[in-house]
Amino acid sequence: MIREGDFVHLHGHSPWSLLDGAARLEDVFRQAIKWGMPAVSVTDHGVMYGTAQAYLLAQKYANEFGHPLKFIPGVEVYVAPRSRFDKEKDQGDDANWHLVLWALDNTGLSMLYQLVSSSEMYYKPRVDKGLLGDLVQRYGQGHIAGSTACLGSEVGQKLLSKQYLKARQAAIEYSEILGRGNFYLELQDHGMQEQQIVNTGLIQLAQETSLPLLASNDYHYFRPEHAYYHDVLLCIQTGKKVAETNRMRMATDQAYFKSGMEMYELFGDYPEALHNTLAIAERSSVQLDFSTVHLPKFPIPEKAGGADEYLRQVTYEGARRRYGELSETIEARLTYELSVISQMGYSDYFLIVWDFIRHATTQGISV
Repeated sequence: MIREGDFVHLHGHSPWSLLDGAARLEDVFRQAIKWGMPAVSVTDHGVMYGTAQAYLLAQKYANEFGHPLKFIPGVEVYVAPRSRFDKEKDQGDDANWHLVLWALDNTGLSMLYQLVSSSEMYYKPRVDKGLLGDLVQRYGQGHIAGSTACLGSEVGQKLLSKQYLKARQAAIEYSEILGRGNFYLELQDHGMQEQQIVNTGLIQLAQETSLPLLASNDYHYFRPEHAYYHDVLLCIQTGKKVAETNRMRMATDQAYFKSGMEMYELFGDYPEALHNTLAIAERSSVQLDFSTVHLPKFPIPEKAGGADEYLRQVTYEGARRRYGELSETIEARLTYELSVISQMGYSDYFLIVWDFIRHATTQGISV
């Protein structure tokens, strides 16, 4: 017997997808628990700002309702057609392909953070296959998983343009980067004809390559009637008016947070695509630690001691430049301030801030 909870949403957008996501996480998580769903993922466009908030909200509602709800950190990245450093519009570098990625463990979460932090800005934050491949090579396969995402993916675009062999090649390439069993062919059905074309191609690809299928609904808002408000967001994003006809719009009201039963009605002929959403949820085991301070370590010059001692050194150098001879009052204040910073474990943080401010001032950048 099929239950509402026999499905996990692995592709969706919160308000952290700026002017594109209208699904409030409070609504999403509460509804997921009411339906008995074991997990939910949020895959905002190019950013992971909402990861901590989503993780804590999932825990809050799980405790409130007495039902476990796992949050699966994810992101929908923009992949540059060539290199993320290429910025030639006439070569198509202003375009991008979509790719959904999920963290399966804490190492995978760190990988996604690094991927997003390293994304190059050219119209949108972009990654490329080289960056993704380098990360996977450094940390190993099995820490992150991914899928072909929406119609805007490389595989989807090539299927729409009737380039089946190139779509097949792209799918295999992503699978080789992430590792066998870590890359999925994502089926979507928001009532759009283009999705039917892509789904047909994806199903054929799955049969030929044994790559697993995955069902999603790419939610951008919570209920069908919220499609209008999402359309308003798109107008704000693109500087258009709702009444204009020649503008970007989502040609459906089906990009909402659907129940498991609704998803089985759409993809019941492909039960493995639905089951794989549960399989990914079972594999994900990310645990965020909010009890300790997580700061990068500042590279200390040789013979400079630790971060505390080096901060003391550069602080005194700066004080002497400002005040010349240091009075007892200044010395006492410096000793006190530095002791507080050291006790808080913030010496590396202050050195990092000092370093980028120093660089800015030497480059004539206002601070």
